Amino acid sequence: MKSAIGLASILIASFCGCLFTPVAAQIGNSPGFAFLAGLVTLQSMPDPASMMDIAIPAVDPDQPPAIANLMVCKKPPLDEQNFRRLMSTAKPIAANHPSIVAWHYSPWCRVAFTTRAGKNIVQLFLGGRGVLTQPNGERGMFQYAHPQVAMR
Repeated sequence: MKSAIGLASILIASFCGCLFTPVAAQIGNSPGFAFLAGLVTLQSMPDPASMMDIAIPAVDPDQPPAIANLMVCKKPPLDEQNFRRLMSTAKPIAANHPSIVAWHYSPWCRVAFTTRAGKNIVQLFLGGRGVLTQPNGERGMFQYAHPQVAMR
């Protein structure tokens, strides 16, 4: 009986410990969240009107072919106008916000564009989240509203 109570205490302490572990530690300790490591809180989002040379590739060139073909920007379709509309709704998410590790990430599309500051890369996820990599290499998460587009 004592061993069962002791085991239950250890399990509860372990469970409670992971609930109260800081977000950064959870991300750093989980291989599934490796792409979220090192996030910063974005101070602002790029102005859609200042975006130039918007490139929306049919597939993500940085992914292996088997994965890249699943990440086409066609479902729903995304063009330059819809991307600008999407980015006009983007709001930064604090780098330590608990919802970052609670969210389920399903890659949708990757877009590159330039501003006067340099090249930016946006990784969009279905469900309204994205990661912006700024010209200085800093990466931050944001939330957006899906553009209203007709399925092709």
